[in-house]
Amino acid sequence: MIPVVIEYKPIPFLGFKRRIETTLPAHWSELTPEQLILIPSVFNDTISETHILQVFLNIRWSIARRLDSYYRYCLIRNLKYLNELDRCDRFIIPNIGRYKAPEPRLKGVTFGAFIFGDTYFQNYMEGKKADLDKFIACYYLDGTFKDNEIDVRAARLSRESIELREAIILNYKLIREWLAESYPYVFQKPDSKDKKTSKGSWVKVFDMVVGDDIVNQERYAEQPLSIILRYLNQKAKEHLKGKS
Repeated sequence: MIPVVIEYKPIPFLGFKRRIETTLPAHWSELTPEQLILIPSVFNDTISETHILQVFLNIRWSIARRLDSYYRYCLIRNLKYLNELDRCDRFIIPNIGRYKAPEPRLKGVTFGAFIFGDTYFQNYMEGKKADLDKFIACYYLDGTFKDNEIDVRAARLSRESIELREAIILNYKLIREWLAESYPYVFQKPDSKDKKTSKGSWVKVFDMVVGDDIVNQERYAEQPLSIILRYLNQKAKEHLKGKS
């Protein structure tokens, strides 16, 4: 967090000033839910600079609008990191109504839920807008994940603002950056072509994990994501070493 001090005159024609000490988030992971939800509007240029400062500094609009142009410039400049992806291991928005996000580091997410969620995410990124709500429905739950409940939950989530839903997409991009660092042999950054997980490949990965044990495939789907990813990461690492 970046410490910020604001001095302002509560009554312009009087001499005394008031002082506010606040902070400005310096990284994506430091954003509050309210700040994250605002970012799609920032990217779309549909929000005023005053509103941005109000939310990011957690101050009243009447105070934010009094900041002089140079101080505004200095503050906004500290938000340039929003133009680049960073790593974040958690969903910043903890819940949507009664639906709760996974715990940090995707604790509690099953491999099956991830297969569905990540596939819907990739579909959305390729232009299938209808999969946005299905993606969110795989991670924001009010109980255990069941794939036959995705459509019902997605229909309810579709009533939320597009800013909130797009903010969760942004958040997930950060989570994928964290996954790429944690499991480098399974995930790859977008600029790499040799080991990048392509659309639809999670089903093939699942089939590889299950192997001939078809009877117990549901048990594999219900395994914690971290266990499966560690297994896949180790297997991929051993395979690459064997080829060298």
